[in-house]
Amino acid sequence: MTALAAPFLKPLDLVQVIDEASEVHLSPHVPSELRNSHRWLQATVVNKTPYKISVERSYFHSGEYFHAPTDIAPYGQMSFSCRNSTKAGVGGGTEFRVYATTDERWLYSVVFRIGWSCPELGSPRVGVATGGGPAKEAYDAATEGNQEARTDRGVAVGGNPNGTWKYMNLKVAAIRRGWEPVYIVEHFFENRE
Repeated sequence: MTALAAPFLKPLDLVQVIDEASEVHLSPHVPSELRNSHRWLQATVVNKTPYKISVERSYFHSGEYFHAPTDIAPYGQMSFSCRNSTKAGVGGGTEFRVYATTDERWLYSVVFRIGWSCPELGSPRVGVATGGGPAKEAYDAATEGNQEARTDRGVAVGGNPNGTWKYMNLKVAAIRRGWEPVYIVEHFFENRE
């Protein structure tokens, strides 16, 4: 089952995420070639986990990458940009995968997708979705407000002495900052039987 992003339910959640976004080292300069495009977007994805985040696939409703997304090192960040030089907006989504553990037979991973849109008419939008599904789903979920989504199944990363299992999950926040949105990826653990 796929978990779609929901608007922030508590004002304090939004304040915390915006505070975290202020720590992000955004690209100091948007290239003039990108700015001169009819519609453009430069997004930053911040990895606040000890795991590598890998790019899986992308979907475009309109436009193209100016600088395509790349894998993100643990506790690192990455910026990508897209544009549309015609009289149309730019929008799409990208799927990422976080490999939490490996053993000789299995790779254990969690998937999330981010969406973005800078339409011909209207304000820029951001979206986030977790679980399985197409990258387009995050684009479809994009709104003019900030969003947050959490994975609901997680990845078993080990057993506890009491017989329960420890699961790693993700929390992904999408922060709309005009044409330069920020996505923050964090991990958390929970115990289940």
